[in-house]
Amino acid sequence: MKVAFITSGQENLGVEYLSSSVRRAGHEVRLFFDPQTFGGGIFLRIELLRMAFDLQNKIAAGVIDWRPDIIGFSCMTHNYDWSLQVARKIKEHAGAPPIIFGGIHPTSVPESVLSQDCVDMVAVGESETSFVKLVDSLGTTAPSPDVKGIQFKREGRIFRNKPSPLIQDLDSLPFPDKKIFHDKVPGFLELDSYSIMAGRGCPFSCTYCCNDILHRLYRGQSILRKRSVSNVIEELRLAKERFAFPEVFFQDDVFPSDLTWLEEFSERYRKEIGIPFQMIYHFKFTSEAHIRLLRAAGCYHIAFGVQSVSERVRREICNRFYTNEEAREAIRICRGNGIIVKLEHMFGFPTETADDLEEAVEFYRDVSPDLIYTYWLVYYPATSIVEKGRRAGLLSEADIGDIVAGRRAFYHRGTSIRDRKLLMTYQLLFDLVPLLPRKIHQWLASHRGLLKLLPRGYISHFFLVLLADFKTRQSIFSRYLRLMLSRKNVP
Repeated sequence: MKVAFITSGQENLGVEYLSSSVRRAGHEVRLFFDPQTFGGGIFLRIELLRMAFDLQNKIAAGVIDWRPDIIGFSCMTHNYDWSLQVARKIKEHAGAPPIIFGGIHPTSVPESVLSQDCVDMVAVGESETSFVKLVDSLGTTAPSPDVKGIQFKREGRIFRNKPSPLIQDLDSLPFPDKKIFHDKVPGFLELDSYSIMAGRGCPFSCTYCCNDILHRLYRGQSILRKRSVSNVIEELRLAKERFAFPEVFFQDDVFPSDLTWLEEFSERYRKEIGIPFQMIYHFKFTSEAHIRLLRAAGCYHIAFGVQSVSERVRREICNRFYTNEEAREAIRICRGNGIIVKLEHMFGFPTETADDLEEAVEFYRDVSPDLIYTYWLVYYPATSIVEKGRRAGLLSEADIGDIVAGRRAFYHRGTSIRDRKLLMTYQLLFDLVPLLPRKIHQWLASHRGLLKLLPRGYISHFFLVLLADFKTRQSIFSRYLRLMLSRKNVP
């Protein structure tokens, strides 16, 4: 069978795992990729340039010309509408093959996605097992209606199959197929980093996160799973032989914290891989022993999601339970071991107040992180925070309908704080923390009138983060810009 995958924006580990699983089953795979240069909704969204670089028609024509037996779209909420547009263009052609949508957005609201005329099936949850079974069934009959993890629409009837059980033995999976992206964007690994996951699942259920949905979907199953150290090292060893990349990025929601696992990983990674890496961690797991092992292995950069400095907001709105003192101690340990610390803050939580943001200014100035990345809360469909936003009067029923339909992927109401200029002022103060000495920042914060003379908004925010990036010699944004521009001619 011939399987076409379509996705946009950036490298997609989920598609890479599906591709390698389908290939191992003996099927042919081709990726059709739109980097959405200047239009992905995350960085540098410029409408005129987005239209100039648009690849929808080219992708649709390429898919039809290749004549696959099935077409799979991997989509999150922010590229769901884009996926629908491409799917509709493909369906305009007579004899178009079945189209299946997978990813966290279809997993969250499968019936809404199946209501679209251009979507025939939805893959719910982890799909390596279920998708291979589906493709295998195409060889002899119409798609089987009883494959776990696959929901069908046929002759007006929806087959609501339960999700396939979570894969507990992650070592049984083939390594992700990096070649499909490397072929489309030669050099993306050399310019960026090698993305890998040492495990799957998150121990936490933050109300705004997809893990809130996954914990409910897989209730009763072991959500948190990790690969063996040998399996992780073997993937990276083979990758080093094939590609040249400056660093490794572990994309785990929370990197494994088991000390026995870390002890083996630290020694073997240092000896057998020896490439600097960055990762995402949690304040609850950050002890001196953990960080020393990570630093010895080659970790140079750790990102922590603060999201809100207000313990009340974290507890009542976010379902996040750690104290500010635990955060301070974790940051101190990382800085003491020479690790760059990036903190992530989110604006827009229901019930958030100006006092909460004032507390955050003092906290960030006190802990002095190397980088602060700020974001605006996104209400993703079916997450618990949507109901909290409705109860707080921030979301109407019509708004929630738009969120489910993906019409407002990066949707926010400016939080419970209605003064948008005030919010932009706090964003400016957060951006300046890594760039200014403590006393100067404190003086500037106490003379708010001077802040009105400084530019605020998207462009100034991007520029200040870029400066902090260069200050830490990370070149994260500069690498991203080179990578983004190198993608402009992707077929």
